[in-house]
Amino acid sequence: MQAVRATVLALFAAGLAAPASANGSAAQTLYDVVCASSIGFRDPDPRICNLAVFGSGQNLLTGSPGDRGTDPTTAAFLANVLAGNATAGTVGSALAGAAFPTLLVPLNQDPCDASLSDCTTSATGSLDEPNAFFSISEPSLNILLTQEQQALLGCGEFYGTNCERDGIDLQNAELSAIVQSWTSVVDIPQPCARFVGETVVTLPGCRGPGSVGYDPNVDGSAGLTNPLTGQVFASEIAALSWNALMATVALSAAGDGESMGPRIFDPEMPFRADGCSFAQPGRCATVQALTGVPEPGTALSLGLGLLLLGGRRRA
Repeated sequence: MQAVRATVLALFAAGLAAPASANGSAAQTLYDVVCASSIGFRDPDPRICNLAVFGSGQNLLTGSPGDRGTDPTTAAFLANVLAGNATAGTVGSALAGAAFPTLLVPLNQDPCDASLSDCTTSATGSLDEPNAFFSISEPSLNILLTQEQQALLGCGEFYGTNCERDGIDLQNAELSAIVQSWTSVVDIPQPCARFVGETVVTLPGCRGPGSVGYDPNVDGSAGLTNPLTGQVFASEIAALSWNALMATVALSAAGDGESMGPRIFDPEMPFRADGCSFAQPGRCATVQALTGVPEPGTALSLGLGLLLLGGRRRA
């Protein structure tokens, strides 16, 4: 359990990418910093970055090396939790000791999903072939995101990789896309923003209805709602961000030998108001570590990732 919790922490901590960055140097530097830090993994070879777990081909059910195309590997599981895949939710519930699939939002399947960027070539039998375990009964991440959306996770056709089989590439992932729906914790004024001359634009794949340049064949369709509030998400990627938050909370349970406290998720009280829960994600130790937002009532100390994002602590 401790390794699973550290895995989710690493997912977001390593994906730091400044919205107005002119190049990838910030993400690369932060990736190196996190690789050098202790986040719960004890790899026997210190030359291997701990974050390589996101490309891990380990079978979660057996603990042995798995087939990336057919088995529930770590890489495929982490990708599909973000997609709101029900099978991934069930696996995650078993790992966390708490049921949370009903809080995950299944992403829409749109006309240009499950195809390459030409919106014509099928993903089946191509570089974008989905993982069979997670797609046997419902669409998986590769079938639910356009190539532009996959690129926000640092994988897919644009990077010559498969998001489910090879895993999310945290050196290239866009953190502001992944945490934009963590609004109970931080404010991200404009997710996926970049300067083009004097104009601020939103990266393709991250836009929603009302955004300049919005195209459902690139950005996915809208209409997905928050299962707790009923509020409509601003974009499909905003729904993916919500899934990331729910997974982070659920996998913030106590590790072996770790005592329960207000900053640890208690599977027996998943919606408690006095500590880490789905209703109070800002109280969770993992969420606090990722955003730099401390426990309520303590001194404010914004983390490096939040500063780079231009985000603000939610009052």
